[in-house]
Amino acid sequence: MTAKNENFKKGTGGTFSYFELGETIEMESLLRGKNLPSFSEFAQYLFYTATGEEFNEKLVNEKTGFIGESKNHEVYLIYKSNVKWLKRNTLTLKGCQKLPKFKNKQRLVFAPCKYVDDHTCL
Repeated sequence: MTAKNENFKKGTGGTFSYFELGETIEMESLLRGKNLPSFSEFAQYLFYTATGEEFNEKLVNEKTGFIGESKNHEVYLIYKSNVKWLKRNTLTLKGCQKLPKFKNKQRLVFAPCKYVDDHTCL
């Protein structure tokens, strides 16, 4: 290194992460059915917002709704970026029974609407 200052040569000892940000997901637009994000975009946003942990797109299974697992949670998303579909689909007892076997972590299930209580999908 050609830096004259020793502190610049040593660095801070930390790490550096680079992230590309996508389009802003605005609640007002979602509620109006405008600019709906793709399944992957919404999954990434919800996973990080709910867990504070890094999202791994390779783990996503859109068919089962599984979007990831954090230290304390397994996270599911019932979603399609289609207003008509969103208006006609809801999380029911039958939908909860279709979820994969419970892994003894708190299960978070995001859906456009639900007809079950918070403990049914455990």
